[in-house]
Amino acid sequence: MPTTPAPHVIDHVAAHLTVATDPTAPTELREAARRTAADLMSRHDITPAAARAACGTGHSRLTIDSHPVSGTGGHGQARASFLISIATALGCKGVHQPAPAPEPYGVVLLGQAAEVRAARRLTRGIFARIHSAIAPDDPQLPDLIGGYGHTVAAAIARHYESSELHAGHRARLDALLTARFPRLATLTVEPRAYDPTARRAAADRDVVHELIDASHTPTSAEHSDPATDNQ
Repeated sequence: MPTTPAPHVIDHVAAHLTVATDPTAPTELREAARRTAADLMSRHDITPAAARAACGTGHSRLTIDSHPVSGTGGHGQARASFLISIATALGCKGVHQPAPAPEPYGVVLLGQAAEVRAARRLTRGIFARIHSAIAPDDPQLPDLIGGYGHTVAAAIARHYESSELHAGHRARLDALLTARFPRLATLTVEPRAYDPTARRAAADRDVVHELIDASHTPTSAEHSDPATDNQ
């Protein structure tokens, strides 16, 4: 009589199947992910239907979204950190893929499709307001972007405090992150308080650990949308 696979096994199958169909992942990584998923399914008697169900459907589908943000003014990292802060507050994970200005600075978001889309849309709207209120060459711009990003993310996190991500969802995302990025480095950022012209808002001074794709090189970046939609 077949036994029900442990949750972590299902998480890893879903993670590797998602990576196997990620067009932004290197070919060799996609092939390795496909082999790993097939091996796990065989060893643990996991049916294709069960594997597909673990990947989710519709709004809950596991998604890997490679998304460029504008590097204009050399502020690509600030804009990327903003997007990742918002995505993290919405229950996703984010990875930096740096590129020198003026090239687009890459961000990879991992999470459920609905949350990934929400993070991108919210960020796009906020960026539009920021850049209409402050000149792109204003020296305060990086601090405004970084501080505002952490402030908005904290507000989102407080809003969802009563429905904190359950351990199972976090485990799925951890498995997906590990499968997509076998090599990761930690980018340590200490947000600073910023002082925009209109108002002062205190940013969280706790040290924030963000992830950077250690295997990424700017020359290998493939940006499908050179104009970017997070200007």
